[in-house]
Amino acid sequence: MLRTKTILLITISFFLCGSLAFAGGLGLGFGLSDAFAPAATAEPAATPPAVSTYEPAERPTPRENLVFEDDFSREGWDVVQDSDHRQGYEDEQYFIVIDTTDFSYWSVAGKTFDDFVLEVETLQLDGPDNNDYGVILRYQDDDNFYSFEISGDGYYTFSKAVDGQYFSIIPWRESRTINSGHNANLLRVEAVGSNFTLYINDELVDAAIDSEFSQGDIGLVVGTYEEPGTHVAFDNLKVWEVEGK
Repeated sequence: MLRTKTILLITISFFLCGSLAFAGGLGLGFGLSDAFAPAATAEPAATPPAVSTYEPAERPTPRENLVFEDDFSREGWDVVQDSDHRQGYEDEQYFIVIDTTDFSYWSVAGKTFDDFVLEVETLQLDGPDNNDYGVILRYQDDDNFYSFEISGDGYYTFSKAVDGQYFSIIPWRESRTINSGHNANLLRVEAVGSNFTLYINDELVDAAIDSEFSQGDIGLVVGTYEEPGTHVAFDNLKVWEVEGK
């Protein structure tokens, strides 16, 4: 049975000498973007253990073994409607609309993947540009997963939840590759072992290392901040299995 979860959005940024250390695992983000967004005051963090520097490949990981595909022409993900949000199917797309502030809603596919490349088309249809939307990766349960998200005002982030606590592996960063406002964006994540490479509209924007979760489910997520009304549609979700990496 597919599941949906509501959470209060909490952004906690730990930034220490270019490395980020988190409870339960190490997270490293490598900035390839245009600029940093303003970040919250850093809290004390443990000194991270030594790790090898991860250099993202100049070319995308091969996409040959397609193991999952959904064009959302048939129902299979959650269909929900309440006073705070709606999610379901329209025009052969899957959508999430949030009518309250400071919350995220998501749905997961009910699959398990190890090393993979994920790609999905997104389209912001309505609402304020100060929002977030994107994909969930290596989902264990509602309290443990990764997420790669962008915003309507041109920023992206890569985060994780560990036992219900939220950490920014890559804090919000601005990128000119994002089509801001009510526009379409193509998101792609390469998750190979502890290495994550992030693409927006076929442009490499960032990379990260984190070993918290090695496998899990995938999902789609949308969130709001001070203003409600965010409406995002998803289409043509594809997952390729990566072997021999």
